[in-house]
Amino acid sequence: MAFGTDWKEIGIRPGEKLHEEMCSDELIGLTLDFGDYFVIKPTVKLVHDYDYSCGGIGVPAKTEYNSLLNRTLAVEEIERIIKEA
Repeated sequence: MAFGTDWKEIGIRPGEKLHEEMCSDELIGLTLDFGDYFVIKPTVKLVHDYDYSCGGIGVPAKTEYNSLLNRTLAVEEIERIIKEA
């Protein structure tokens, strides 16, 4: 095990999410990709006009960002991430 201990699988708890949507279809047009992170511009006009694009790239329409698109990490990858932290 990557965390150095044995784990007991208890299954899914009531209300537990199996899938997370990070950016919905409605917000994808407001989303900027900065490489290491994303910025979703506000949907309302703010008092002070701010240029959110400063280096960000618009995300193409019909793009999805959700947990189903990610692959599961191997134990070796988790161990490496923990050691590097």
